[in-house]
Amino acid sequence: MENGNFDIFQPLETLPAVGRVRGALFAKIDILTVHDLLFRKPRRYEDRRQRDDSPWDEGGWKATRMVLSDIALKHIRGGRVMVEGSGLTYDGQLLHLRWFNIPYLAKQWQGKHPTLCVFGKLKKSGRKWIIDMPEWEALEDDAERTVHVDRIVPVYSLTEGLSQRVYRGLIYRFLKSLPASLPEWNPYGQKYGDWRNALRYLHFPNSLTQAEMSRRRLAFDEFLVWQTLLAIRRSKMQVHTCPAIPPSQKLVPTMLDSAGFTPTPSQEHVLSEIATDIAQTHPMNRLLQGDVGSGKTLVALIAMLHAVEAGHAAALMAPTEILAKQHYLTFKRFLKNCGLTIGLLTGSTKTQSGDFFRPHIWIGTHALFQKNVDIPNLALVVVDEQHKFGVEQRARLRSKGESPHVLVMTATPIPRTLGLTLYGDLDVSVIERPPKGRGSITTVVRQESALEKIWDFVKARCDEKQQAYVVYPVISENKSELKAVEKEISGISKKLSPHRVEALHGRMDATQKEALMEDFRAGKVAVLVSTTVIEVGVDVPNASVMVVENAERFGLAQLHQLRGRIGRGSHRSYCVLVSGTDNPESLRRLEILAKTGDGFRIAEVDLQLRGAGDALGKMQSGAAPFRLGNLTTDLPLISAAQTTARKIIGDDPKLALDDHLPLRVRVRALAKGYRLKFVDAA
Repeated sequence: MENGNFDIFQPLETLPAVGRVRGALFAKIDILTVHDLLFRKPRRYEDRRQRDDSPWDEGGWKATRMVLSDIALKHIRGGRVMVEGSGLTYDGQLLHLRWFNIPYLAKQWQGKHPTLCVFGKLKKSGRKWIIDMPEWEALEDDAERTVHVDRIVPVYSLTEGLSQRVYRGLIYRFLKSLPASLPEWNPYGQKYGDWRNALRYLHFPNSLTQAEMSRRRLAFDEFLVWQTLLAIRRSKMQVHTCPAIPPSQKLVPTMLDSAGFTPTPSQEHVLSEIATDIAQTHPMNRLLQGDVGSGKTLVALIAMLHAVEAGHAAALMAPTEILAKQHYLTFKRFLKNCGLTIGLLTGSTKTQSGDFFRPHIWIGTHALFQKNVDIPNLALVVVDEQHKFGVEQRARLRSKGESPHVLVMTATPIPRTLGLTLYGDLDVSVIERPPKGRGSITTVVRQESALEKIWDFVKARCDEKQQAYVVYPVISENKSELKAVEKEISGISKKLSPHRVEALHGRMDATQKEALMEDFRAGKVAVLVSTTVIEVGVDVPNASVMVVENAERFGLAQLHQLRGRIGRGSHRSYCVLVSGTDNPESLRRLEILAKTGDGFRIAEVDLQLRGAGDALGKMQSGAAPFRLGNLTTDLPLISAAQTTARKIIGDDPKLALDDHLPLRVRVRALAKGYRLKFVDAA
């Protein structure tokens, strides 16, 4: 290892410096090879540089050099041992050092006076300065620069049995002996600096700025591999042929006139992008983002009418029967003067495709892609709330046609960094402003002590013939002490009497859910007590109040989605977030929602607060973990990587050029490792 006699992809346990026992410890934290070890950034850094002018303050951290003497091994209470030593520091202070249960240090230093560089937290006992369990490093006259002290030191995430000294020492040894033959595999990243130096300074920087610049250099490499994989998938879609769909001349004007709609400028812009795409003979692969209530459904319907007027079929897939039925009723209302047939297919409906029933537009759940369902001449697929579907489900729906155009929609605001990362193989459209005429929403945060006043407020709104949602995080009471739908509904019914209060949750069968939703839409039910089953798609304009209990248990983006169920009519609406805790941090999070209704701003804050891991996990299982990239801050790097990757694949679709061989190897390894379970436009 000292002369670079190792392979960077070599299993750690096969190296004498690691061995099987330590290798097993590293495996617990998903570090299996030298590459895994070197290309994982430190969790944080500690500035352990010695400064002559740094103060001697009790409770402060101190780095200094000293000659250790008076070394002794003592037995203390509880059968423990303590190694104690003292000496003068280079600035003339008497300092006592104590190590507990490390007896070999006494034997190692007995009769010697080692020069130590030490770092630790200062304590004072009388006139004595003490550091317990200091980090230390013995210095020799010809010693190289220290590894653990007197420098900016990396601190890593560990597992039990693995120490910072062992981890850091191995990193230092491997970096010192990196094989000289390692090539520059990514020439596109050279503008950010040499990768070997970046790797060294990532772990042992001379400044925190240098550490961050090194991380950015290596993060670009990581993003480039990911974006190249997405660019390949994007290019593969472009080779398929599909029907070119011209703009509608009759159906769209008829529908808009019948429904009384005029698209907003933002909707018009998105519709123009979609019309340009579907007029081509290669499939559209577009993501439509729009905040709650922004009018995505109207855009989807217009796109589908383009396809129908051109003599093709169109299909819309929704994640739940409630949402599919709502789309079905909405489309029937909007298209009443268009002379079109609409089919509904869910797990509980009996509508089947066949020789005697061939709808122009299909609406359904996952039932749409069952084998016995035939959708002839399918030219456009719309997937609503697409993140609720898996890759295979979307691919099977697409297989119903000859490479149809695909529009996937989401009302979940996505920070741009996540959008480029998760949806890098799609073109993205955003509806930025909602239609006029929507009621305003006032959001407030309250403690449980205010519930009596809250129920009085809800009752007053119901007295005015308006409706309300009450949302809980769970259905049944459990040991977590969270409030539950089944436990609370009887009490709410009494408080809001004589108004009708009903429960809606995921354990109900489809017939029960639909019957209840029909009653709620018709105003027969005043208050719907529910779980997050109403998070997306439920559209009742008369609902003007939402109460969310245990609101601190939800992510900000999810609360914003829930809030989007109100404010859909002309009434002024109110969202009351009831916190089950007085934790200041939880209350600060909820106050963010009270201050803004901008879903994209909320999503950015949610990403910062919860981290990318949570966000990715909520959005798509199997999304790539970035060890060096930061999805909160690295937008410029991700954008640059996407631009570079698309140019590479545009020039060399199969990465066949010699210069692209190292990139091809990494892309294939990534594809094989993750199977691309995350976002797919299929």
